[in-house]
Amino acid sequence: MEILALVLSSSLASAVISTVLGGMISGWLKRIDYADEYYRQVLQRRIEAYELLEAEIGILKQSCLADDGKAYHLIFAYGINSFYDLQKGLMAVMAKSLWLSDELQDIVVSINRELLDASFIAQDDEELVNVGKEKYQKIASLRHQLEQRFSHDIGALHQIKYFLKKKAKSKHEFSLFEINSHVNS
Repeated sequence: MEILALVLSSSLASAVISTVLGGMISGWLKRIDYADEYYRQVLQRRIEAYELLEAEIGILKQSCLADDGKAYHLIFAYGINSFYDLQKGLMAVMAKSLWLSDELQDIVVSINRELLDASFIAQDDEELVNVGKEKYQKIASLRHQLEQRFSHDIGALHQIKYFLKKKAKSKHEFSLFEINSHVNS
C-alpha cells in the first residue's frame, strides 16, 4: 500500500508540477509572440512611411537649368497644381511622421516649410519657376540631408526597441509657420 501511495503521490506531484510549469512556459511564449507581432506591426508602419517619403525624394531629385543658367527643381516647372500635389505628398509623409526618426522628421518639416513658403510667394507658373531658382540651393541641401538620413535610417529600420525608446524620450515639437508676411495684399 505504501508503494502505491508513494507512486500515486509522486505521479500527482509530477502532474501538478508539469501543469504549472507548462502554464508558465505557455504564458511566456504567448507574451513573446505578442511582442513579436507588435514589433512586426510597428516595422510595417515604419516601412509604409519610408515608402511614401522615398517617392517624394525621387520627385525632388529632378533638376534642370533655365535659359539664364540658374538651376531649379523640375517640380517648380510643372505648374502650380503639380507643385501642390508634391506638397500633398509631403503632408501625407508628415501625417505618418510618428514612424520616422526625429532627425528625418525635422528635415521633412524644413523642406515642407520651404515649399509652403514658395507656394505663398508664387501666384502663377512663371513666378513659381523664379521662386524655385531662388530656393534651389536651400532645397537641394535639405534634399541631400534627407537622402543621407533616409539611407541611415533604412539600415536601422528593424531596430524597433531602440526606435521606440528614442521616440518615448523625444521632445519633438512643431513650431508654427507664419504666413502673414508671405501673403501678397
